[in-house]
Amino acid sequence: LILLCLIPVSDLRAEHAADHGHPTVNTSKWVGGVDLPFRPFQITAVKDAMWVCTNEMIAVSTNGGGTWHVQHQKKDGEILTKIAFVDTMIGHASGTNGLLLSTDDGGQTWSSLHTGASIRQFSFADSGNGIADVDGALKLTSDGGKQWRDIEVMRTDTALRKFTDIMSLAALSPSYMIAAIRQPDVEERYLSTVDGGKTW
Repeated sequence: LILLCLIPVSDLRAEHAADHGHPTVNTSKWVGGVDLPFRPFQITAVKDAMWVCTNEMIAVSTNGGGTWHVQHQKKDGEILTKIAFVDTMIGHASGTNGLLLSTDDGGQTWSSLHTGASIRQFSFADSGNGIADVDGALKLTSDGGKQWRDIEVMRTDTALRKFTDIMSLAALSPSYMIAAIRQPDVEERYLSTVDGGKTW
């Protein structure tokens, strides 16, 4: 598999653009040819580090994708489908069969949990507080994914029960979280909390 990287070009020819009445354009270009020993399923970035995940393998590059270093690997492990970082130290990755990997040392080491159900997408505000789509159900955690609790309003509100698709979600802080939900082929709504999930 080949990974393409976007490299900014310093020579922007600003004077030439100005002479012809055109705005200065950042002529960044894509360079390719970085062969990876694995097939990444998702890529994310934090500061100057790019991270990819694949078949229970997590790798990082700090030189724009020129070289990659494997930070976690388990032979015959689960398929990792999402990776994201809260900051330069705290990150999470989720995979099949309920696997959730977490790091609090910038990706040097990863601890694993098995939630019992596949986490399709997630967003963490810090090392403990997060929101996730767990097998199609919207859930919250306050202990880094060890335990997940249902967002009860999705079951108790008859109008919301029709919104079975979880489109996207974000944990902006331990208190403030939001999810985009959809009633298939009908409408979409935003569900938000400002008190850590007590009310929505």
